[in-house]
Amino acid sequence: MNLAVKHIITVVAFFLFSGTFIYAQKIKEVTHRDISVHYKDSSVNATVLLEEKKIRLSTNIDYYWYQNNAIKVNQGGFKGRLLDGDYQVITSDGSLIAKGEFKKGYKTGKWKTWEKTGKLATIYQWNKGYKNGNYELYVDGKVVEEGSYKSGRLHGSFLKYEAEEVVEKGRYKKGKLHGKIITYQNDTIFSVTNYKNGKEVMSKEKNAKEPKNTTEKTKKNKSEENVADTNTKEDKETNKKWWQFWKKKTEDETDKKSTTKKVKKTKTDSHKNGEQKEKKTKKKKDD
Repeated sequence: MNLAVKHIITVVAFFLFSGTFIYAQKIKEVTHRDISVHYKDSSVNATVLLEEKKIRLSTNIDYYWYQNNAIKVNQGGFKGRLLDGDYQVITSDGSLIAKGEFKKGYKTGKWKTWEKTGKLATIYQWNKGYKNGNYELYVDGKVVEEGSYKSGRLHGSFLKYEAEEVVEKGRYKKGKLHGKIITYQNDTIFSVTNYKNGKEVMSKEKNAKEPKNTTEKTKKNKSEENVADTNTKEDKETNKKWWQFWKKKTEDETDKKSTTKKVKKTKTDSHKNGEQKEKKTKKKKDD
């Protein structure tokens, strides 16, 4: 009797489990549906959400949705069935060129793209519709840039490459260049530029040098002005001395001429006085 009861219980439990599993599969089929959209050079395989629950939308996020055998995108809204699940883009010759995942219409997780040749092109991390996390860019299968995003904006360190060598490195802060941006040529530093919140700023070294150069230039200019003033003063003094010499010379010559005239006049007067005396003496004698 006990064995029979146990057997019955086991059979009932089996059917209950099988029924639950089948019911869960039916729910999955009802809530999602696989779609394929074909284009001229490629086709898209995706899954759409059939549930019509109210979704809290964000005006800053792009929502991908499906309607009338076409996938469309709108910022902050949708009209149709939201993409939800795996997403792939395959070329007409069967090459994979994009792979990622959607959740309630927005991108999430790791997304990769490839060139038609099959070489890797990009890798991005997404979270709730925003780029968030590390990214890598490739050309001909070789990395040319790597960095990170935070809430849809570049944030953190980045590196750029040419021929697998670093040619530039720096940082972003909330989508703007911030700090030192260093460029390289032939594996040596070529330039260093400082940024603050996206704007270029002068370095402290340059700011310290500028006043020094200005002071040196000012001193030089003042020195030149002093030399010019000294030369001007010397020229003035020379001219003054020359003028005083010339004036004195002229005065001396004038005095000399005056003295000569006085001497001549004195002699003339003496001569006249002598003649007059002689005439008087002669007249007395005659008398």
